[in-house]
Amino acid sequence: MSCADKSYSTLNTITGPNPFRIWPNWPSAAWRRFFHILELRRQRYALLELDDHQLKDIGISREQALREANKSFWTRI
Repeated sequence: MSCADKSYSTLNTITGPNPFRIWPNWPSAAWRRFFHILELRRQRYALLELDDHQLKDIGISREQALREANKSFWTRI
């Protein structure tokens, strides 16, 4: 085995694995994120349908419910 062969094998181990192998199930993760966004949207719109007595039961005011319902879909909390 020559020095050139050794440096080539060392170079391959330094560069690491194929980047597509790092996250092979990205489509399922994207679907999970999409459905999570839909669920947040459903919950935020459900707050708008509650009356003042129901909002008081869960411990938030009408203004807090409106503020939560008007958040963008990319806002988690």
